[in-house]
Amino acid sequence: MNMKTLIDVNAHLHTPYSFSAFKDVRQALDMAAAEGVGVVGINDFYSLDGYREWNDECAARHLYPLFNIEFISLNSEDQAAGLRVNDPNNPGRTYLSGKGLVYPVILSGKEAQML
Repeated sequence: MNMKTLIDVNAHLHTPYSFSAFKDVRQALDMAAAEGVGVVGINDFYSLDGYREWNDECAARHLYPLFNIEFISLNSEDQAAGLRVNDPNNPGRTYLSGKGLVYPVILSGKEAQML
């Protein structure tokens, strides 16, 4: 019988480029590697700024990098009604996460300005 080995994945890591419990990218990746995680995804709020460092530091640790981004929306009507979407503590707030972006990301001037 051929058994496949499962790879540990954490596809949702925030870095200090937006908001993070880690002091820097290296700390986040060192901890992931120490725990046997083989695939790691940067997932910062409104920012692609950490992608180059993420890519380089993942390569140095033989980790497979994923490139993601996260946005927060707020619907004032849902907030007033107390509707919770995917944040149990903040009515009206919704987190949207884009997964599997290409690296390097190339944005037009207009797209980059909007971000």
